[in-house]
Amino acid sequence: MNRKIVPVLLSFLLSGLGQIYKREYSKGGSLALLEMTSILLISSRQPTLYELGILGFPIIWVLGMLDAADLLSSEYLLAGDRGKWLVIGGSFLAIALATGMFVGAMWRFRPLPSHKVAAPEKTIKPTIPSKPISVEKRSDRPEGRYIISFGAFKIEDNARRYTSRLNRMGYPVKLRSIGDKWMVIMGGFNTIDEARAKALELNRNGLDCYVAETNRPRFPVFIPQKGRW
Repeated sequence: MNRKIVPVLLSFLLSGLGQIYKREYSKGGSLALLEMTSILLISSRQPTLYELGILGFPIIWVLGMLDAADLLSSEYLLAGDRGKWLVIGGSFLAIALATGMFVGAMWRFRPLPSHKVAAPEKTIKPTIPSKPISVEKRSDRPEGRYIISFGAFKIEDNARRYTSRLNRMGYPVKLRSIGDKWMVIMGGFNTIDEARAKALELNRNGLDCYVAETNRPRFPVFIPQKGRW
């Protein structure tokens, strides 16, 4: 009895192990290879291969156990026992039931064909500054004698960005075009002391600047960083 049970239990774990236990190495190796192939097809997650795997795995698994029990041997099939047909019919019924249950359980996890969906086009919105940057004209130049300059820029865009940054910080600065340069200025101040005090305050807040005369903005008369005239 044990000679029948052990091969069946081994084939239950992996098709072909029961045949190898019975020293039917070629048959056992073939069954094991077929079952491993079915497992690989299932794990591939490709729709067609997955379906072939879940159909083939239970059939190979049940056939391996039936063969391990010698129910498919030629001696048994050719024997005159009337009960053999009942056993054979039950075997095929077991194959059908195992296949149906396994396929039904695994079908819900089947991979679906992938459909590529075109990504929506991104709409690029133009950047609009929150407040327009004022560019100083000759008619609206500061009336005071002194101004505070934050530097001269060769590139207008750089000057505008710096002006916008200072405006957001709350400083009423403007752009002035002088020759091929763009200057960021604040003004005007009637006295040098008033302009000097404001420049020192700006310098303490981390801003580089200098005091210049309104008509000569590129020539500093006081530099707070150096503390000199």
